[in-house]
Amino acid sequence: MNRALLWDFDGVICDSLDECLLTSYNAFRQYKKENNGFTRNIIDIPSSIRDFYYRTRQYVRRPGEYLILFEAFEAKERLNDYVQFRKVLSEHILSIQRYEQDFFSARERYRKEDLTGWLGLHHEYPWVNEKWQKLKETFEFYIVSNKDKVSISLILKHMGLSISEENIFGKEFSIEKTAIVEHIVSRGRFRAGEVYFIDDHYSHLMDLAKLGIRLFFATWGYGNAEASSTDGVVLLQKNLFDRQILESVDG
Repeated sequence: MNRALLWDFDGVICDSLDECLLTSYNAFRQYKKENNGFTRNIIDIPSSIRDFYYRTRQYVRRPGEYLILFEAFEAKERLNDYVQFRKVLSEHILSIQRYEQDFFSARERYRKEDLTGWLGLHHEYPWVNEKWQKLKETFEFYIVSNKDKVSISLILKHMGLSISEENIFGKEFSIEKTAIVEHIVSRGRFRAGEVYFIDDHYSHLMDLAKLGIRLFFATWGYGNAEASSTDGVVLLQKNLFDRQILESVDG
C-alpha cells in the first residue's frame, strides 16, 4: 500500500460543534477570570451567544481563535466575512496563546470529570463511518489536526473507527498542519502524489497546495468552499465522497 489518506478531524470525521462551543465558552470565562462555575450544558449558554457561534465558527482555524468570536460578540462586531474576522484577530493577536491554554485546560477538565458526557457532545458523520473500512483497503490512514491526540483517540474509539495510534498527529506534534504533512511526506514512505488530504477549511488546503499532494474539500464541514476550476481541489459530496477519492486514484 503506497497511498496515504490524511484526514482533518473536526468537521470532517467528527461533528464537534457543541463540544467546541462549551469548551470555548468555559475557556473565555476562565480567560476573563469570571468565577461563575463550569457550564456543561449547551442550553445554559445564552441563545444569542450560541447563534453567533454557529454562524461564525467557520472562520476559526486554530483553537486560540475561538477567542475572537467571543471578543467580537461582546464588542457587537458582526463578523460577516473572513476580512472582518481577521481585523478583530489583529486586535487580539497577543492574547491568542494565553486563551488557547485556557481552551485546552477547559477541555481536559470536562473530559476528566465527565468522560461519558464529554464524548456524547461529539457526533459521527454516518457516511464517513460507512466508508471508513472500504477506504482503508486502498489507503493508510492518518489524522492531521490541531486537536489534542488524547481527545482524537478517545472519540475515534467511541465512534468505532480504528486507526494506528502512531498515525494520529495532533497539537502536541504541531499546531500547523503544513508542518505535520511535510513530516509525513519527508519520511519517504509516500511520494507527494500518493498523499491525499481532506479538510473542511479551504485556506488549510491552499496552504498545502505547494506540497504537490492531492487536495479534497469536505463540503459537509464547517467551512465554505472557495474553489475555482483551476486550483485542483476536489469538492467532496457526502454521498459520493468515497467514489470521488477512489476515482482520483484510478485517474
